[in-house]
Amino acid sequence: MLVGLHRVDITPEVGIPIGGNVRADNISRGIHDPLYANIVTMKNKDGNILCFIGLDLVGIYREECINIKQDINKLTGIPENAVIINATHTHSGPDIVRKRKGGVSPDTRKYLDQLVTKVSWGAKQAWENMIECKVGIGRGYEDSLSFNRRIWLKDGTLHMNWEDIPVEEIDRPAGPIDHDIFVIKITDMQERCIGVMVNFTLHAAVLVGKDWLFSRDYINGLDNRIKEKLGKDTFVYFANGAEGDVNHINLWHKEQGRDFDEADRIGRILADNILYFIDDIEVKEDIEIKVSARDLKMPIREITEQEIRNAKKLVAEMGDKKLTLLDGIPDVEFAKYLLNLAAQKEKCSYELTYIQAIKLDELVIAAFPAEVFVEFQLKLKELSPHRYTTIFGLANGYSGGYIPTPKAFDEGGYEPTTGVGIFAKDAGDVWVNTALKMIKEF
Repeated sequence: MLVGLHRVDITPEVGIPIGGNVRADNISRGIHDPLYANIVTMKNKDGNILCFIGLDLVGIYREECINIKQDINKLTGIPENAVIINATHTHSGPDIVRKRKGGVSPDTRKYLDQLVTKVSWGAKQAWENMIECKVGIGRGYEDSLSFNRRIWLKDGTLHMNWEDIPVEEIDRPAGPIDHDIFVIKITDMQERCIGVMVNFTLHAAVLVGKDWLFSRDYINGLDNRIKEKLGKDTFVYFANGAEGDVNHINLWHKEQGRDFDEADRIGRILADNILYFIDDIEVKEDIEIKVSARDLKMPIREITEQEIRNAKKLVAEMGDKKLTLLDGIPDVEFAKYLLNLAAQKEKCSYELTYIQAIKLDELVIAAFPAEVFVEFQLKLKELSPHRYTTIFGLANGYSGGYIPTPKAFDEGGYEPTTGVGIFAKDAGDVWVNTALKMIKEF
């Protein structure tokens, strides 16, 4: 089969706001490591095509995804539904997902327009430079880096793991993690590894704009370590999973840092796990490719008049005061989100979402356009008839914010709060059931 690999630098100019956290001053000061668009095109012997685009961004809206896919189709002929675009969800990239915060800055709007062009032409380069390759799928295990960030205390209250919680007061995590690492290994015809595509479930929020510098977060350490061992020209692609309630914070390790050394440590440990089993992945000269996609109208959740009044009151009381909170969101920001969502709901009571399913040999991928709770990923794996099943999160859009479980809505906490999540409590089940029907058709 034919495979093309191409990388495009998409690092913004210094001065564009950093997203992924709330700061009184979020203007970027510099670049710790560049951000990239990593692009993989595939065509098997039956003529079936796939184009993967991994963006080192906190997210990307459907509007930009549609523009990229349309441009790629014009430049290459690749069908729009055969293109999957996922954000790695680094919290140290440009602040481009501000639809529910009142819109992006003019400089950020210019960046997004340039991004569409850069990525489209990058896909053209990957397509035009495809070579004969072999491809294989493998699965590994890693459970020391991820933690469910929702925590039950012994007093029966639910907290987030970034809060200052004494260890002796912890009862248990409120949810699971997913320890699977999926790898798509790409070799030349002599079976020398030239590309590694990685899917792992962990918020890329170690750094949250550390020192106001752009960074890929732990993905940079992952990339560097793989290149150290497999060669500096090895292509590395990363897709996050259903990381909505999973982060790196280990409450039992109070000295754990939030700096570049910690991000590098996490990335390198993940890479070493991959390197442990990658040689055992069997590659084939041709693999099966199938793609399916559907649009779903998702109703925006109900917002009461009392919620709107409370939000307006809080915003008025805060005035122009600017807050800093690197994890989570201050109450006044929740209020602004809610008011913007209420205004959006007045214009349209639903949001159109795009669900995509891909079969790549023994691996089936469900692409969801939000930060989905890991429980849905585990549920999809359990019900799937295929050997390997996973989720690519923040893919083909950023439609719902967080997609918590119905249980999480009842428990409360950060992610179910109106504004950071916009759909009703059954949204995750609707998406999983839709994806399950699609992948069963494979």
